[in-house]
Amino acid sequence: MKPPDEQTVPQAEFTLWVNGEEHLMRVDSRVSLLDVLRDRLGLTGTKKGCDQGTCGACTVHVDGKRVLSCLTLAAQCHERQVTTIEGIGDDVSPHPLQSVIGDFLDLVAEDTDSPLRGCAIDDVEVGAGGLRRRNDPAQAESYADILMRHGLLELTAEGESIPAQAQELGMAPAGAFGAKYVEVHVDRDLGRLRVARAVSVIDGGRILNEKTAVSQIIGGTVGGIGMALFEETVSDAGSGRIANATLGDYIVPVNADIPDMEVAFVGALDPANPIGTKGIGEIGLVGIAPAVANAVFHATGRRIRSLPITLDKLL
Repeated sequence: MKPPDEQTVPQAEFTLWVNGEEHLMRVDSRVSLLDVLRDRLGLTGTKKGCDQGTCGACTVHVDGKRVLSCLTLAAQCHERQVTTIEGIGDDVSPHPLQSVIGDFLDLVAEDTDSPLRGCAIDDVEVGAGGLRRRNDPAQAESYADILMRHGLLELTAEGESIPAQAQELGMAPAGAFGAKYVEVHVDRDLGRLRVARAVSVIDGGRILNEKTAVSQIIGGTVGGIGMALFEETVSDAGSGRIANATLGDYIVPVNADIPDMEVAFVGALDPANPIGTKGIGEIGLVGIAPAVANAVFHATGRRIRSLPITLDKLL
């Protein structure tokens, strides 16, 4: 067997349509679409970020659908239409993003303090919260510095976004999904109930900040345990007023009531929006109380259909 450096690298020949232009390509069959766009075609508006499909900086459209170019082989795009940031507008009707970049360049066109002085839109690329020269990335300036020097708070452009339809996505737009697993311990004699473990598995699309996302789900889990075992609004039958409207009377879980909690994020990016995210505001709470009730049924054989599940309902 030949050593790796002497082995023949498989080549792929294919036709790539990028921003309406045809390109005949012959490259290593293992090369990503991102590398072809940047290194072979010079379209550096598509960014190389994490190289793992997480950051989304490499996003392009292939046949109108959002694709992560760092995870897509260039050869897979044979005879398909690829649209990059450079192709989403034209001189007559530029994209709002291009309009804003043009406005920044207009500000620094005669600015002797700016490293971007005299640049046209094709001379710069976006990155790190600002603009930089394509041929000399060290010559860069942040948006904040440009605005501050010119006494402006913001630059804006108006645009519109039409949500993708189910037919285009191949699926109905949907929010986050979650599966909840709960283990409970029930005292055989006293009916004393404790939650011993809670696991939440969430499909939340792209998770932008895992630390805060995990905290959100943990907080929802605590709320779900309170809903299942403690929290109950009691109304006075005579006046209709809430009888336990203080934290001294309205029972909520405390540290000693909360078990070990695990959170895992799964699933793919949401194709219904360009960022690929889904809202996870409430998905941490919903499902916990039913999971507790199911665990109680599994442990005791008694199906409790009203919340909270209190000791008297288990005796």
